[in-house]
Amino acid sequence: YDVDSKRRVSLWPSSWLSMVRLLQARWLNHRGGLDIVWNPFTNVFNYQPVGAKPVALKPTIYKLRIALSDLERNHYDTLNLTVALHPSETLERMMARIMAFCLNAQPGLEFCKGLSDVAEPDLWIKEMDDTITLWIDVGEPDPDRIKKSVRKAERVKVYSFNRKSTTWWDQGKSKFRAFRNLSVGS
Repeated sequence: YDVDSKRRVSLWPSSWLSMVRLLQARWLNHRGGLDIVWNPFTNVFNYQPVGAKPVALKPTIYKLRIALSDLERNHYDTLNLTVALHPSETLERMMARIMAFCLNAQPGLEFCKGLSDVAEPDLWIKEMDDTITLWIDVGEPDPDRIKKSVRKAERVKVYSFNRKSTTWWDQGKSKFRAFRNLSVGS
């Protein structure tokens, strides 16, 4: 049955196997087990359980090996990082997170849930007694989020990376200057 044109479509399976599958699907659909979806471009039936929920996209995992040489801080290290790219995150933002990690590399620095959990930053250093010594956000967080992070952490850094950075800074610089433990970079 073609839903768009409200007319019946005659479909004949091309093989015995597809005929058996079609009959099984019709029987299961009669029992309320499957939704049958016909693709008119490929002339193929697709079956899915009734009420099936769409599956969430999984993150893409990247493994990186970085030779870090920070002459200003006298910090030299080889970093083996495993970074997850959230499905709604761009490669540009992921690279900004990696750059923020490299610029602040020190023992205890770790990636957080980031986009998956709004209560956590992108990177942080959290001590054993749950005090946060360094909170790093990537992007253009709103002033309320920065105010909350300044209260929770000893030091807060924000790395802005896209074309809207100057507009974001101009709109919030009067609020940001009140926080002594905040530094913003782009």
